[in-house]
Parts: sequence; structure tokens; C-alpha cells
Amino acid sequence: MKFSRPVRRFLPALTLVLAFRAHASPEGSRSLGLDALDAPMPATRLIAAGGAPSLDLASLRGRPVLLHFWATWCAPCRREMPLLAALPERLKSSGLGVVFVDIDPADQEPAAIKFAADTAVRAPVYMAVPSGLSSDFWTWGVPVTYLLGSDGRIKGRFLGPRPWDSAAFVAALSTALNSASK
Repeated sequence: MKFSRPVRRFLPALTLVLAFRAHASPEGSRSLGLDALDAPMPATRLIAAGGAPSLDLASLRGRPVLLHFWATWCAPCRREMPLLAALPERLKSSGLGVVFVDIDPADQEPAAIKFAADTAVRAPVYMAVPSGLSSDFWTWGVPVTYLLGSDGRIKGRFLGPRPWDSAAFVAALSTALNSASK
């Protein structure tokens, strides 16, 4: 197959990026699109919308957690939030927790609560900006979801939406959760 000159110049760089990407993630993580990480989670107390109790993320140690960042203006967030909300029931044996964090400083608490209710999220909704969370967590954009291991460390990151309801994806996630629990 013949490629144009600009494409031929681009191919070596693309090959290097793909090779690095394949090498950087464990086999099971690649099938999930999970960027493997191993970093401490900063001490964080999340402020809940609507006067619900705040949440100290350290209190969740001992179980894997998906820390999901979203915004009310995010169409992919609207589609995937009900799927994420259903995961703890689907993966009951893992003890999985899902924490929903609205990143938009313009969102008022009532708008965040309504958005969550409209997307079948019955868990508390937390507000990133009043909680003092670094925007480094969502600089890439939203949705972005972090996998916290049972040791409280950040084990991985999902950039963009995922097929949280796909049987194959859930099976691969279950395997990743078992690894994150060790």
C-alpha cells in the first residue's frame, strides 16, 4: 500500500506512540482502555451537594472505588452515569464503590443534583471546586474515571466514556478490580 509523503512522515511517530502505549499498560488494562497508574491519592474531603455529608476518600480504603468526574453539559456523561451507578450491584462481590464528582465551577448544587437524579444516580453527588480538588484530575476533559485500589492509591484512569454495561467490559473490569484489591 502506498501512502502520501505527509502520511509516510507521520507513520514512524504513530508506530512509536502505539508501541509505547501497548508497553505501558498491562494486558488486562489494554482491553479496558485503562491507563495503568500507581500514584498516591491526595488526602481529599469531598463536599456533597445539597447538604449531604462530606466524604473523606481515605474512609473508602479497603475496597476498590471508581472516582468519576463529570459535568452537567457533558453529553457522554449523561449516557454513562446510569451505567456507572449500576456497577456496584453488578460487581457486588468486589465491594466496588462509585463516587460521582461534578467538576464544573459554574454548576450550582441544585443543577448537579437534578442532573444526577435525571441520570438515575441515587448516590450523593460531590462538588470538585468547593472540595479543593486539583483540576489536574480532569484537565484532559470529562468524563474521566479513576480506579482507586483498596489501598487508596490511584491504580488507573479511564479517559472518556466506556461501555460500562457491556458484559465483556464488566468481566475485564472485574479482573482489574481483583488486581486493584491486592
